Amino acid sequence: MFSDITVSTAEQPSAGSGIFDQYISAAAQNIAGALAQFVTSYSDTSIDVTGTRWNAALTSSVQNAAKSYATLFTVGEYLAMTHPDLAEKYYRDAQGMMNTIITLAYHKNAPTI
Repeated sequence: MFSDITVSTAEQPSAGSGIFDQYISAAAQNIAGALAQFVTSYSDTSIDVTGTRWNAALTSSVQNAAKSYATLFTVGEYLAMTHPDLAEKYYRDAQGMMNTIITLAYHKNAPTI
């Protein structure tokens, strides 16, 4: 099994053309779509989002959840090529993390007076 999931040079990131780069780009696109009303700028690997009533801790939580989602989604996509049964676990975890991102993004701190 190890030899089936070990990455070769074809999968390794290489200036935006590796398969992992494509998966990360797809994950960023998924996040941008889910948070469309908060997106202020977007590229293949970077999304700027702004919530008018977010504090620094909430912004950090959204960033961390987005990184986790991208990682889980990417691993799931990679494993789907050779081990779809293992990929399902990562897809479920990625969906759970996407739900967390959405929940956090729509959280509103009380306005300061």
